[in-house]
Amino acid sequence: MKSLLLWDIDGTLINADGAGCRAVLQAMKDCFGVEASFDGFELAGRTDRQIMEWLMVSHNLENSKEIFQQFSARYIECLNREILLANIHTYKGVESILQTLHHRDDIFQGLLTGNLSGAARVKLECLDLCRYFSFGAYGEDGADRNTLGPIALQRASRQHGYDFETEPDRVYVIGDTDRDIVCGKAIGAVTIAVATGFHSKERLATANPTLLLDDFTEPAEFFAILNDPLPYPA
Repeated sequence: MKSLLLWDIDGTLINADGAGCRAVLQAMKDCFGVEASFDGFELAGRTDRQIMEWLMVSHNLENSKEIFQQFSARYIECLNREILLANIHTYKGVESILQTLHHRDDIFQGLLTGNLSGAARVKLECLDLCRYFSFGAYGEDGADRNTLGPIALQRASRQHGYDFETEPDRVYVIGDTDRDIVCGKAIGAVTIAVATGFHSKERLATANPTLLLDDFTEPAEFFAILNDPLPYPA
């Protein structure tokens, strides 16, 4: 039997020290001459596309395909610069878990993230984490995070020749916000919430994840649910 782990990035694998937020606001200024802010808008768990479209709509900017592509490209350029200035780091225990799973032939790992693929690459490359992920579903695949899960399953199935679309109980979605958990439940996956990022453990509990962790420093529970998933309904 094969299992598939789909990881969120920000707040789950890494802390990017706000580099993404600063980069997208700088891109707004560079592309549109707008000094924007995120006042009144909760970012946690949103896709980059959703965030960028909200900024454009809230400032009455045209949102054509061409303009969005220009905005996205400038965002990635700004992010490359911001990452160099940020105190970006992985959360404790994360790399040990990724490396352990990487050497198991019964587990595949991918990304299920709101980041644009280019942004994901920038954030993970500087921490040498890209080597653990050969596929994923990303922010450009859809503004609504709940549309990304089926895309991730399709890509995993094509790449690895294993039909995860018909075996959602072998799929694990891991994230730090209630939106990650809702996204995982939408495809019938086992959901693992970790309180290292943007939402408190109390808020995460209201989303009723299969497993709720404080962090990854004591990974026994995490590995237990992977080795014996049947007692844990999605």
